[in-house]
Parts: sequence; structure tokens; C-alpha cells
Amino acid sequence: METTVNQRIDALIKALGFDSVRKFDKAMEIAPGYTANIVGARLSNPSFPFLQKIAIKFPQVDLQWLLTGSGEMFTSEKLSREYVDELEHRLKETTEQANIYKFSVQQVMARQQAKAANFKIVSNKKPVSQRIGIIILFIADSIADRNYSTTVIA
Repeated sequence: METTVNQRIDALIKALGFDSVRKFDKAMEIAPGYTANIVGARLSNPSFPFLQKIAIKFPQVDLQWLLTGSGEMFTSEKLSREYVDELEHRLKETTEQANIYKFSVQQVMARQQAKAANFKIVSNKKPVSQRIGIIILFIADSIADRNYSTTVIA
């Protein structure tokens, strides 16, 4: 079945791993919505500068396939390093983003645990110097008995 250049560009966007045309536009550094005019309902013809950007940004794309539909979508020799580097870069960015979210969640959980721990503190309203002494004695007793209790007398 013969495909149009518009259909091939749409297939290429999906094969490159973009889940939206907007993200493809961002990666191509072109105006948002430009590609939607090509692969969407309008089916505008792609401009030469647009096709040239695809060739530069994604050297693994077989231009003969893109323009005529003959051959394979990707050239096997160009698929190697450039494409792998791009995928590794995207994976690194995604992993870094996930780590930031994970760290944020851990901070929230740590705060909640700290708040919960505050409820375990028993206050006997003694002066600070006496409370410190009691804590030190309690810790010393716990170490001597090797009984590491989590209750703190403040």
C-alpha cells in the first residue's frame, strides 16, 4: 500500500517515540502546531526546511523512504550511535525527573514520620538542663542494656 509523505511523517513521529506532535515540534525546535498541519486534518505539504530539520535532527531516518516511501524507515548504518545517543539523553532526562519526584516524595514522607514521632515524646515540664540529663542517662542505660528503645523523655 502506497503512503503519502504526511502518513510517513506521522508514522515516523510515533516510531521515534514521541507521544504527541507537540513534543515532536519541541524536539524539532519549530512552532507548536506546525507538524499538526502536516499530519492532521489539513494535510499540508511539508516544506523543504522542515524535511531538512528532520534529516539533521534524526540522521537515522532514511530520506528516500521519507520522500518516496521506498525502502526502510531507518538506515541501519546511521541508526547506531546518533540514535542511541539521543535515546540515552532522553532516558537520562526522564530518570533525573523521576529521581526529583522520588526525592520530593521521600521528603514528604520523612516530614510525616517526624510529625508522627513528635507524638511519642513525653514532656514532664522539667527545666532543659534536667531533661538533657535524663535523656543522657536514658541513652547510657539503653546502651548498657543493649536495649535501644525509641521512647524519649523530654
